[in-house]
Amino acid sequence: MSQQLKRENRDHEKQWDNVDSNMDEISVDNLPPRKEAHKKNSQAKSRMEKRKKKTRIRFPLVRIWLFLFLLLVALVTTYPWWG
Repeated sequence: MSQQLKRENRDHEKQWDNVDSNMDEISVDNLPPRKEAHKKNSQAKSRMEKRKKKTRIRFPLVRIWLFLFLLLVALVTTYPWWG
């Protein structure tokens, strides 16, 4: 994943290499179209949505383990009052 971020960062830097650092000289003609600039973000979001679906499968198991752990803690703490 870090390689992908490095690649995206490198691509982003290449995209802006042509733009001068002086803000007064930047014109709208030098900027990429909005559709192209945000295209990578929409692709990344769709990948994240796919990943979220995969991670949601694991969460019910975590909830069950958490419930069992809390039940065990409750049973251990109330044991002296059982009779």
